[in-house]
Amino acid sequence: MRKLLLNYIATVVILQLILWLDGIPLKYVVASIGCHLVFYSLLRDFPYVEIMSLSAISSCVAVVLQHYIWFDYFAKVATDGRHHNLTLTNLVGFFVVFVWALPAGFFISLTFADETLPGTIGVGSRVGSPEFNGAFVHQKKKTSVFKRAADVFLSKKDDLVYNVAPGVSKQY
Repeated sequence: MRKLLLNYIATVVILQLILWLDGIPLKYVVASIGCHLVFYSLLRDFPYVEIMSLSAISSCVAVVLQHYIWFDYFAKVATDGRHHNLTLTNLVGFFVVFVWALPAGFFISLTFADETLPGTIGVGSRVGSPEFNGAFVHQKKKTSVFKRAADVFLSKKDDLVYNVAPGVSKQY
């Protein structure tokens, strides 16, 4: 997956340079390429990323910045009136390829460092020092990012149901 993401970053950067040759202003292209270079920094420790690391936080900022950049560009293009072939399908296609696909690919494939299984490189890895005698460091059971998010959502849903209707118990 790492190689796929690296190739996708390179492809998008090349396509954005082609867009610049096609007439998109350089400031938008450079800013977007800068965002993709920030995403590239996530590949250093891929697939293990600390949530509070500089690369993870800057990538989140880059996602927001990239959305702003391209929304601003297309808002100006739409009000300019020169581009009559600007349709919703074209906009969605552009955003899928240039804005959404790479962050979605990272989000789907990343395993955050506190979510790794024991025995893997990183948190919870096999400790080779004599005092541990090669044993695994015991930690709580690890779950995927999606399962953890679903558990948080479901626990909030149960809290909401209890607060709205205190007499209602779980039926499942």
